[in-house]
Amino acid sequence: MPLPDSNVLRGAYCCLQRIYDIVDGKMMDEFQKEVQLMTSLKHANVLQLLGVSVHASELIMVTGLADRGDLMNALADGALDIGWDAKLAMIRDVANGMAYLHA
Repeated sequence: MPLPDSNVLRGAYCCLQRIYDIVDGKMMDEFQKEVQLMTSLKHANVLQLLGVSVHASELIMVTGLADRGDLMNALADGALDIGWDAKLAMIRDVANGMAYLHA
């Protein structure tokens, strides 16, 4: 599924995630902590934080976008023929990313 040009950052597709509609002091503190944490994450199996936007009452995170979309939708698509080697590779990638996040 092609994405609109507005979702291209530095020549790569990205995901814009709207975090909050209304910002108060506590939400802003939580958002800043999450940004600090995500900025420190560097792993091949974890999407990278590319930027943030704080505009009016909206907080937006900009992250990388997986080449083929998210895993849940890829697996739920009945037309997608995935062999056991590919499934095992996906399981390893997810496990490696989770191990990194929980280390």
